[in-house]
Amino acid sequence: MRHIRPNCQSIGGAKYGMISAYSGGSEAQFELRAFAEGWHGYEDPVTGSLNAAIAQWLMERT
Repeated sequence: MRHIRPNCQSIGGAKYGMISAYSGGSEAQFELRAFAEGWHGYEDPVTGSLNAAIAQWLMERT
């Protein structure tokens, strides 16, 4: 998923999040990326709020 490069100028004021199965050969199961205007070149490198939202979503489905 690291190859994805969104068109930052088309993001405008919107916020986008992406989740994918992690294939990095570690114990991690998912990879998350978050994009929004104003974050370090449009990407939030920590994605804390996205991690919390996805964790809640996953817990409701297990």
